[in-house]
Amino acid sequence: MIEARQISVSLGQRPVLHDVSVEVSPGEVVSLLGPNGAGKSTLLSVLAGGLRPASGAVTLDAFPLEQFDASSLARRRAVFSQQQGLNFGFQVREVVALGRSGHLGRHDDDQAIDGALEETGAAHLAGRSFQALSGGERQRVHLARVVAQIWPGENASAEAGRFLLLDEPTNNLDLAHQHGMLTLARKLAQRGIGVLCVLHDPNLAALYSDRVVLMENGRIQAAGTPRDVLRPDLLEAVYGLAVNVLDHPNRNCPHIIPA
Repeated sequence: MIEARQISVSLGQRPVLHDVSVEVSPGEVVSLLGPNGAGKSTLLSVLAGGLRPASGAVTLDAFPLEQFDASSLARRRAVFSQQQGLNFGFQVREVVALGRSGHLGRHDDDQAIDGALEETGAAHLAGRSFQALSGGERQRVHLARVVAQIWPGENASAEAGRFLLLDEPTNNLDLAHQHGMLTLARKLAQRGIGVLCVLHDPNLAALYSDRVVLMENGRIQAAGTPRDVLRPDLLEAVYGLAVNVLDHPNRNCPHIIPA
């Protein structure tokens, strides 16, 4: 389990997170929802180890995150960030191979790279220059890179306790690839990987999440199953928009439309 307990963060003089606690277990998909500025990406950065909180603690399997060296942490968790800077003329397959740098030339590197490209719908881009890709294509390639980093090997039981942290992964993607992205998150969860995903669309969260955490102004307003959290009263209070919550016509989950 990766867990944050009573996390508070300030950026400069501005408080961003206030006494926030959240956890992600192997085999589940947890979505962070909330309006812009709610603190979702900041919380993800704290869980990833990229930002140290002013108070509170983050643990990985009950050990403080700072006890892990960079290589060990990279093998246990991968992070898909909003900002993905890469200005070199790498081919796509070379970009994805960067995700294997913490594995020291394991025999299954090629399998992980090819599998991640295939799963993310980017296999046809493997030989192209990364710089020649569209924004959405680049996003899929970066996703393939982080998936390759924690790719489930042949021994599935050995892969438990790995985590994928996704910060707004559906941005810049068309409808089919948004659902493809989150279908992959579910597949990885079924293989024992814990997935935390920052999303803006509550309907995507409803379709693909085991649990939803709803944030506002740096605090958690509700956490639980999609049906527990995606309620008209909570959504209107947090987003300031009246909504109707219906039953999805094909899936056993809520479906949200503006009132």
